[in-house]
Amino acid sequence: MTLATGRVEKLIVRGRGLTSDVAEAVIDGQVSLTTDGATQVNFTVADSDLTLLRSRLFDRGGYCDYDNLRLVISARELVDGAGGPRVQVTARSLGWRKLKIAKGALVRRKVSPTQFAYYEAKAYGLGFVGEPSAVRSQIARQTGEQAESSWDTIQRLAKEIGFVAFESGGILYFGRPTWLLTRPGIVTYWPLVWSSDESKRTEGLQEVPNCRDSDDSGAAAETTVKLLSDDAERIRPGDLLILYGVGTFDGRYMVTGVEIPFGGAGVVTVTASTPINPTPEPPETPSVSKGKKPMGSASSSVEKFVQACLDQAGDRYAYGAEASAKDADPDAFDCSELVEWAAKRAGAFMPDGSANQLAYVRKKGKTISVATAIKTRGALLFAPGHVAVSLGNGRTIEAMNRKYGVRQGTASTSRFTAAGLVPSLRYK
Repeated sequence: MTLATGRVEKLIVRGRGLTSDVAEAVIDGQVSLTTDGATQVNFTVADSDLTLLRSRLFDRGGYCDYDNLRLVISARELVDGAGGPRVQVTARSLGWRKLKIAKGALVRRKVSPTQFAYYEAKAYGLGFVGEPSAVRSQIARQTGEQAESSWDTIQRLAKEIGFVAFESGGILYFGRPTWLLTRPGIVTYWPLVWSSDESKRTEGLQEVPNCRDSDDSGAAAETTVKLLSDDAERIRPGDLLILYGVGTFDGRYMVTGVEIPFGGAGVVTVTASTPINPTPEPPETPSVSKGKKPMGSASSSVEKFVQACLDQAGDRYAYGAEASAKDADPDAFDCSELVEWAAKRAGAFMPDGSANQLAYVRKKGKTISVATAIKTRGALLFAPGHVAVSLGNGRTIEAMNRKYGVRQGTASTSRFTAAGLVPSLRYK
């Protein structure tokens, strides 16, 4: 495969650039930035005699930068390829990784959720963009059975007040999507014009933007654009994308994902969606009667199952991966292994393999309609050869594929064909 000019040369491993022979051994790769997980760089190195593997250049824990992105090697895999052995390397945001492993008792008094997120971002080397929020008497990182990392706490706080929280390019963003696109100061925006007349079309726009809206996404529309220009590499999640020339899809979108490939022509893929603010989900109040859960909530065992899946957002996808239930933070999953592992962490049994899991659900009489599963937190959604976990709000958490890893996705009746409950878990 022909590599895009100059991109491999931006890789810095353990503080130094790749030597010419190592750079030539890189046969594929991509940079992924998203609002659903961590900044991530994946690349594959040809290693016919395993010299690079033995050199320990790509050992886990080693620093790996790309351009101005500060990363740490979090996974590597030796696989066989058409030309012999290959080493597949995954590096993720260094600051994000530190937030994700920071655990233990932590209490900050008289701070707002935004201030808590700011202090944690700065403590672990991340920049910060945050919308002001109301001060609380105290905010604590949970311990015990519901133990959280700093990343978990930030995500929980964002959910409680209707914010989104994500890391992109070494910056932690914390606020409502509409605020992020209108915030005081500089908002980076990208106007793109499509026209059948090439002279009027934005230079580098490869094809008509792929735009979609549906009943499943409510008022939100989604778009995917493909760009081939030097500027395209500077687009980041949280930026404002403005489309012109695409009919009723003209408008303002928040960038949600950027894929920068090392290979082929180097076309950058940008995804974006209409900025819709999440509905705040405040924590339960003491007024709830003892022994009763408010309507719409999941049982503690179901919530433990869901949270275990959510905690793995950003992890690598590896077909056939095996994860021990004793390991609280594995590095790789396939779709069914994520479900099996998280179920075990919640005290429930599920077999391996998505087809086996669907058969098991049917055997236990726990099938439900896809429409019901989409509204049921912790339900399983099946498509041929795939399984995802419903978040109960039209979203999923799932080990998608090699390109995206473990991340949140969209739940819809057009995407999934069967659904059910984990037999050993107690739903509301």
